[in-house]
Amino acid sequence: MAQTAVKVYGWAVSPFVARALLCLEEAGVDYELVPMSREAGDHLRPDFLARNPFAQVPVLEDGDLTLFESRAIARHVLRKHKPELLVADGSPEAAAMVDVWLEVEAHQHHPLTGAIMVQCILTPLLGGVRDQAVVDENVAKLKKVLAVYEARLSASRYLAGESLTLADLSHFPMTRYFMDTEYAALVEELPHVKAWWDELNARPAARKVTEHAPIERMAPAAVKVYGWAMSPFVARALLCLEEAGVEYELVPMSRQAGDHLQPDFLARNPFAQVPVLEDGDLTLFESRAIARHVLRKHKPELLVGDGSPEAAAMVDVWLEVEAHQHHAPTAAIMVQCILAPLLGGARDQAVIDENVPKLKKVLEVYEARLSKSRYLAGESVSLADLSHFPMLRYFMETEYKALVEELPHVKAWWEELKVRPAARKVTEFMPVDFGLRKKAEQ
Repeated sequence: MAQTAVKVYGWAVSPFVARALLCLEEAGVDYELVPMSREAGDHLRPDFLARNPFAQVPVLEDGDLTLFESRAIARHVLRKHKPELLVADGSPEAAAMVDVWLEVEAHQHHPLTGAIMVQCILTPLLGGVRDQAVVDENVAKLKKVLAVYEARLSASRYLAGESLTLADLSHFPMTRYFMDTEYAALVEELPHVKAWWDELNARPAARKVTEHAPIERMAPAAVKVYGWAMSPFVARALLCLEEAGVEYELVPMSRQAGDHLQPDFLARNPFAQVPVLEDGDLTLFESRAIARHVLRKHKPELLVGDGSPEAAAMVDVWLEVEAHQHHAPTAAIMVQCILAPLLGGARDQAVIDENVPKLKKVLEVYEARLSKSRYLAGESVSLADLSHFPMLRYFMETEYKALVEELPHVKAWWEELKVRPAARKVTEFMPVDFGLRKKAEQ
């Protein structure tokens, strides 16, 4: 099956993403909405920044063309697929009127409706208190702007003339949210503006885009993870959340700035270690405990295998092996080979030489086990396997990765682990230099 040529990156709840989607729907273009999460920081990942260095959504890929800025995307889509929505009757004069009202939307209408929406809807959803002074200031301004719209729409059915254009459509995404505030009467009390809005809101394309973006999706994720994602311990928690398909917010922290020593963090974990997970009223620390909780709640098959007590017991066995046999030597080697030099120190070869033979013996046990079953706890992947990923991800960047690669069953197991979609996503947050080279350059 051929891949969709047009891709839109972003979260559909964004009015800016919605503008792009609305034009694609109006033009009947087949597209793929590539799901992203603001809370998880998807817009800050290197692959997204390569598409838009301003870290904003949406981004549109149309074959070899990559565009950002929602209004530019909208013009491109319609110019290519439905030009009548840009130029009305095709005359330069009609096209000019579309341009005029697109500018009015961008500079007169959007800032006011956006400010009111943020204070009335978004701020409370994020746990804040709305600033009524901001609301009152912008309501007064918007009332004057809408009086101009009323006069215009009393003279023509649509803003740029007698046919629908992008000048009208571009208003939809933000007005859609504004109309769910108590200030909807500003539109409803003006008969021509109300008729215009009701017609826009009923369009099939608008209805479809609205289905993508219920207001409640603006609320922050119920699950929060505190920490720096390059930490193997934080990565363990994120990996399980990704495997379970749980929406979460990664709350950015800086070890260098001492965020883990601040009183608010110590109230979450008195040991001053990351990660910490907040799941509603539940606060947890210790990455392996967090991993068990996430999977127990959202994907229990990764904890219990085929569901039998025996299968669950095997998962427990190999989780203990990972924690007490595997982790220590891999971590010691990784710290000396990667982290110590990055921090300006000299690696201690004696520490490496001590841990390499230990790890070699451990991996021989793994090879024997994996020659009998596809995964450590049996024939299906489990947390026993996943828990190894974060530290191995770094270890495999050292010159001692041959310890894994020379064992065929261990190598095959690792190769399968690292290409899992969840592992790929988490790896994007785990640069081999732990982000330290970038900080040094800055």
